[in-house]
Amino acid sequence: MKHLLIGAVVALVLGSGCAQKVPPPDLTQPGITAWENMRYQGYMDSARDLSITVAAVPVTVAKPIVVWHRSAITTLHSRSEGWKQTILTGLDEVSRNIPPTQDKLLLALTAVRTVLSIVLREVPTTDAAMIAAYEAAYAASLQRDTDWLAAH
Repeated sequence: MKHLLIGAVVALVLGSGCAQKVPPPDLTQPGITAWENMRYQGYMDSARDLSITVAAVPVTVAKPIVVWHRSAITTLHSRSEGWKQTILTGLDEVSRNIPPTQDKLLLALTAVRTVLSIVLREVPTTDAAMIAAYEAAYAASLQRDTDWLAAH
């Protein structure tokens, strides 16, 4: 587990620096928002995926992370007032409740939080194909949370 989590943290941090930071120039405002949402959701998906795919993470620890993820992507989808801080505050709360025995998972979540706090500061804003792609990614991610929560 140690090597998997450290590898995931390194990939997340390096990937955030290499990711395209500017949306394609032919997108209109709705397309730019969808492009941004896909980018942000990818980081949130990393936190959820780490918690549910690493065998050493017990369900009692993974479940609050999946619940946070579901709430965070729903908040992102709506982009209501204060959405950025709501997402980060929720992740902070989940992280505070991770037992010390899960120190590698906590390290990974800290990396996710750091990357999210950086990329959420870069918000420009959002087109038919990009919006459709984001909506599909959102629905698939929400369904994965639902399926996992129903099974556990």
